[in-house]
Amino acid sequence: MNRKLLAASALLLAIASPAQFTLTVPDNSYATSEGNSNFVLPWNVTTGGGRVQFCHDSSVFAGQSVTGPMRIQGLRYRIDAIANTWSGGIYPNVQISLSTCVTDYLAVSNTFANNPGPDQTAVYSGAVTVLPGTGGSAPSGKYVDILFTTPFVYDPLLGGDLLVDITVGTGWVGNGGTTTGPVDHVGPGGSPAALGSRVWISGNPGSATGNASFSPTFGYSPVCEFVYEPAVGLWPNFTATPSGGTSPLLVQFTDQSVTDDPNGIAAWQWDLDGDLVVDSNVASPSFQYNTCGSYNVTLTVIDALNGLRTITRNNFVVTDAVNAQFTYTAMPGNQVVFTDTSTPTPTSWAWDFDGDSVVDSTQQNPTWTYAACGVYQVSLAASRACGPVSTRAIGVPVAPNSLTTQLNTTLGTFGGPTGNLFDLTVLNPSGVNVCGVTTIPYTDGTLPLGSAVACSLYVTDAPGGYSANHANAAVWRLVATGTGLYQGGNSGSPVPVAISLDRSVYLPAGTYGVAVYMTNCGMSYRTGTVTSANADLSITAGSSKFGLFGATQTLSRPWCGILHYDTIGTGGSAGFGFFASGCAGTLPVSRMTPSSLPQLGGVLSMTQDNLPLSVAILMTGFSRTTSSFGPLPFDVTSYGAPGCFGRVSPDVSLLLLGSGNTAVWNFSIPNVPAYLGIAMFHQSLVLDPAANTLGAVFSDASATLIGN
Repeated sequence: MNRKLLAASALLLAIASPAQFTLTVPDNSYATSEGNSNFVLPWNVTTGGGRVQFCHDSSVFAGQSVTGPMRIQGLRYRIDAIANTWSGGIYPNVQISLSTCVTDYLAVSNTFANNPGPDQTAVYSGAVTVLPGTGGSAPSGKYVDILFTTPFVYDPLLGGDLLVDITVGTGWVGNGGTTTGPVDHVGPGGSPAALGSRVWISGNPGSATGNASFSPTFGYSPVCEFVYEPAVGLWPNFTATPSGGTSPLLVQFTDQSVTDDPNGIAAWQWDLDGDLVVDSNVASPSFQYNTCGSYNVTLTVIDALNGLRTITRNNFVVTDAVNAQFTYTAMPGNQVVFTDTSTPTPTSWAWDFDGDSVVDSTQQNPTWTYAACGVYQVSLAASRACGPVSTRAIGVPVAPNSLTTQLNTTLGTFGGPTGNLFDLTVLNPSGVNVCGVTTIPYTDGTLPLGSAVACSLYVTDAPGGYSANHANAAVWRLVATGTGLYQGGNSGSPVPVAISLDRSVYLPAGTYGVAVYMTNCGMSYRTGTVTSANADLSITAGSSKFGLFGATQTLSRPWCGILHYDTIGTGGSAGFGFFASGCAGTLPVSRMTPSSLPQLGGVLSMTQDNLPLSVAILMTGFSRTTSSFGPLPFDVTSYGAPGCFGRVSPDVSLLLLGSGNTAVWNFSIPNVPAYLGIAMFHQSLVLDPAANTLGAVFSDASATLIGN
């Protein structure tokens, strides 16, 4: 063979296959020493998957003899040394991308989509194998070794920090036994310090624009090896400032291509609007987008050594895309002033003020008056020019009064149903009408933004309040259910959600145990003890619960939330509510359920259930403290109904005849203003010959407040 040809072939081979190197983060000293922390993600989640972003400071690479662009080809992780023997397994669906972070590692956001740079590249998609092994007092071998299918070119000398984004899908297939263990990490306080940070979700990884489960953790980095080689070849790359805004939009493009040709890049060709026509041949052009739209940008670069290379970024420049946002200000008389804060400023608005999917206003900053106390789901659909429509929806409380416990938290609960219990004393002699609640749903990423969250409100009058009865489901009454829209956030940065209740809950003066449950997600809480009070209400103490009235409660975890309400003197809404327990016979305790509220000029309709003979005598009175029989409650044990109590004065009695173990009572309320604010109390004597000597039991006692 010709010696010159052989030498040329060897040179080309060396160029095509440069030497491979490894670099350990967060510092090379950890290559042979254990970190000071551990973490489940990304390789110790075996049920729900998860997502994590690690941001590494550029100095980690530049300080380890990296003198130019590096072509990252893979990652290697190791288990924490304290782990026991593990059997390993396979994650069948893993997605990994790398990019130059848009911020410094000390300023990353807990919203995943805010961190990746425009050079974000999907480097791996597929299965990842966790090798079996045994931990010990010294660092173990690399138990996860990933070779990228698409290498990523990163130049730490440009100053941008490196972001590693890993999504681990569900479907773990273990090899039996102890599947795996926590990943070796360096946390705050490690020596040397970790020049890195993380944001993460444990559980369903959620959407690309979702929030991490917790606020960013700084000074935190996994111990891993980057497998790389010097970036040989021609690698087109570019940035743009800005990449979005209102049209006409002037954008400055900056070439950041890398070449190993000592003479540099010889030529550039830019297609800046996706029409397959070259718009510029300069290295870093500017371009004005005169109309709204989403534009693909293509850069082709040429050098004498490598020839021609092309990169296309789809939808890289977007003009007139609106991020719909609004604020509101509550005014007297149930009036609310809405202010559009969308960016950039839209050219059209469509407001739905009551969640009925009907446009109520097309003004930019409208005012709306609501008929009654409540929480209303308000949405704004905004757009600019011919840009896409963006929608923002939140619950808006409309109430003259409220009592706030505290809207921050240091911890969170997971799963559902999960809730908080507390004691509530109604101090107002006329009672209060709760028309909505604000609470803080908590998820581990399983709910996308804007998802409906479900809430249930329970009340008990049992002695001892919530603490003595937290596990006794029989004494609790479901008084209302509601929904709200998840607004994101996490335990470090909670986002309150106003919940619309299916009916207002009237609570006469007295003390009750109250339970607020989220039934399709968790609920945030805070730690400590608290008493929150005003002239109408007082909330005392609080505990958290996993599962609906389960066996265990955790004390000193008060509810984070707001009760929205009105009184007869501040709004006068109609209400219905439970206030005292009945007694069971051959069927469970009979209860009253309203299908309408006692409004002036309307019809109060209530259904009585659990009637063995489908017959009951409904007693309605204006007192729950005294009657012609004496003080209330009245114990009827001596009459042959042990454990039963009459709780209302029987000023008016009505025979209810029904069928199917139920009966319905309809009561027409005259439209007479003098009736406004009248409270009535109801309880039924349920005929049940087989129940006891009396042949009857009592239903739950309910209260109604005639209102608007």
